[in-house]
Amino acid sequence: MGLKSIPQKSSAISLLPPQNTDLILYTLKYSDIIGLFKTECKMQPYPEFQKYKEDRFSDCLFLDLKVAEGESQSSKEVSLHLTLNFNEQWEEVPLGKVKFGLRGGDLRLFLTNGRAPYKLRSMASKLDLTFVKEVTLLNNIEVSSGGDASFSSEGVTAQVSTSGKRLLGKTETSEIKTCQVSSKGSLEEPAWTFRLKSLDNETLIGLIDRHLCYMEILGFPSKLEAIFQVSRRDVWITDTEGIWPQNISSNKRAILERELLFYLIGSRFQPYLSRVTLNSD
Repeated sequence: MGLKSIPQKSSAISLLPPQNTDLILYTLKYSDIIGLFKTECKMQPYPEFQKYKEDRFSDCLFLDLKVAEGESQSSKEVSLHLTLNFNEQWEEVPLGKVKFGLRGGDLRLFLTNGRAPYKLRSMASKLDLTFVKEVTLLNNIEVSSGGDASFSSEGVTAQVSTSGKRLLGKTETSEIKTCQVSSKGSLEEPAWTFRLKSLDNETLIGLIDRHLCYMEILGFPSKLEAIFQVSRRDVWITDTEGIWPQNISSNKRAILERELLFYLIGSRFQPYLSRVTLNSD
């Protein structure tokens, strides 16, 4: 009676899929392995941030802060882009209206699981920023025309010389350095101070739209809170309507206007004028 040969087990691992009903299960498992392998080979995903913002006087000050994707060299670092627009704003008060603007203020960041070293900050040293403004240039132009006179038996024919001046305006776009910026604060609470460069201008008017800093992410969840704060001396009244009698002196009027403004709406300037928060899970 002959001996039956016993099949030998191969030590090699076959990459061929099993037969029949196991094919679908095998395909799913194989694709899961390939997907996991690709995930491990990729760079860590860029953190996503959810935003909340508040502008209490958006005409006077508009603040926005966003993560500029693609500008960072590492997944543990994010680039922050600042948009800050200064202007003047009319506000309704009892008996009339008040127009005001800002002469300065502080932008403060509060970082949770993050930090912003000075070497990663833009505008870290004292810097003069340029605002682009439309300026109307007025020129006095003298207009003249010559003339002569002649006499005849039929009468007098004359052309009289005339001269005069008229004011012509030409609007041009000009870059004016009116804002001075400097940085301060700790790694976790960096800050930037904005001030009028010259008192020749009553208030800050213009747009700042530029890179602010890189934020190093130390862990998750990560949070950033940005606020813009002002003091009484930073708020400047530029005009009023219908509040005071016309015969009041300008000095008394200026003092009363400031006191009235802070009495009526001063609470809305504190503890901040604008606020932006960015949260990542």
